[in-house]
Amino acid sequence: MQVIEEVLRQHWKQILQIFQKNLIDQDDITCVTSHFQHAVTLLTNEVASHDRPGPVLLYFIAESILDTFFVWSLSCPEYASDLKYHQLRCFEFLLSRAQHELLFHKQIFKPLLNLLRSCESSTSLELIEKHMIVVLNQ
Repeated sequence: MQVIEEVLRQHWKQILQIFQKNLIDQDDITCVTSHFQHAVTLLTNEVASHDRPGPVLLYFIAESILDTFFVWSLSCPEYASDLKYHQLRCFEFLLSRAQHELLFHKQIFKPLLNLLRSCESSTSLELIEKHMIVVLNQ
């Protein structure tokens, strides 16, 4: 499991380096969403095979990864719709495979709730509406 934890840490490190940049472009968004998707996949694989929190989930919670990603996404209004879409897709993937109640964890529930609230005022509802509904039905 240590290898998986190290892979997760490296993905998060790459994301944080981009978060610290002053100017964000489409390549940065692509890079961030790719690393984020890989990190969420690691989490999803863990929660799909365990009935209690494992080291990947504990790292997500300790680092507030989902909340940090959401807050950062608000600082990129020109990419807001794409970032909301990617976050919704990740939550959809994660919640559909969870073997235990992830939403009991504040660091999972709060970012999801904030994301859903932010989607209410989204200008690209067609892009994200379907995924909002799927996530809400999980």
